[in-house]
Amino acid sequence: MKRKNHLISIKTLTDNHLESFIRCPNQFYHQYILRKKSSGEGTWRQMVEFSVQKIILDYYRLPLKEQNVLNLLKLIDQYREYIHPGLFESKVQYYVTLAKITDHLLLFLTSKQQDEPPLFLFERLQVNVKELNINLSLTFDIGEWFNNRFIVKKYLLDIDERIVTLYKYLLAVFSKKAFGIIPDRIELFSLIDGNRHILSLTEQDVAKGLMYLDLVKGHIQKPGYIKQNDDLPDVQNENHFDLQAASFKTVLH
Repeated sequence: MKRKNHLISIKTLTDNHLESFIRCPNQFYHQYILRKKSSGEGTWRQMVEFSVQKIILDYYRLPLKEQNVLNLLKLIDQYREYIHPGLFESKVQYYVTLAKITDHLLLFLTSKQQDEPPLFLFERLQVNVKELNINLSLTFDIGEWFNNRFIVKKYLLDIDERIVTLYKYLLAVFSKKAFGIIPDRIELFSLIDGNRHILSLTEQDVAKGLMYLDLVKGHIQKPGYIKQNDDLPDVQNENHFDLQAASFKTVLH
């Protein structure tokens, strides 16, 4: 069955949609368009991401004086039961993954004492973007208003240059449309390798972000990157999308 000539209707794009598509267009199509259940790596990632969100959410809901290493370890132990070893390729992968995430949650969450509760705590918001003729839906992991500065923090399992670009432009466009301002700083935390990416935005990033999101939307609407055999990933077409993104990057810079 040919799908290249069929446009996918898009009314709302979420950060989950966009991140999934950027990481692997073929997997995005199967999960969000064909509604197939995830398996293998997709399943353990989902469960780990779910547990991490619950851990951070419960930690920030603690009174400020109780936000410490001991209570964070208790929360990590509590939510570990949702992550079954059988979801991973091996027990080694299971233990290594959990050890890394534990270490980096401790590093990121307890290295600095919070002075006051965050403005946003895993709140999902939606805004209409007329220029793109879609709604954008985005979860703010942590949103802080500190010394008249708007700071957004996002916790991800792993981060590469494509994901940094995505959240830079997505948050620039969303914040401008929803709040009339852009974040003064974006902090992306990688829980697998412990890296932190700090991004500063300018008003120019809003226009660039609209161009970027329009490009991604166009690729999602025209799924020519999908293998005719739905069970196999199309590496060549995934790389084709990266080349298109590289061309866009050249235009921006």
